[in-house]
Amino acid sequence: GLESISTAGSISFIGIFGLVNVVAYRRHRETGARRGIALAGAVACFVALGVLVRQQLLGGPTGVYLSAGIIA
Repeated sequence: GLESISTAGSISFIGIFGLVNVVAYRRHRETGARRGIALAGAVACFVALGVLVRQQLLGGPTGVYLSAGIIA
């Protein structure tokens, strides 16, 4: 239901935001990004993503499966 859609949206958002931070880290010369902040942001996003996925897999994996289906 609604919780699965919310979980899928959260997983997608956190994953994309983590990737944006990885790109900022890699292209810091072009973008003027501070590498330490971009790296910290990427690590924080991927840790949060791991925690969210684990929590959802233990409680109700439908949102995780829905998110995986959207990404695939």
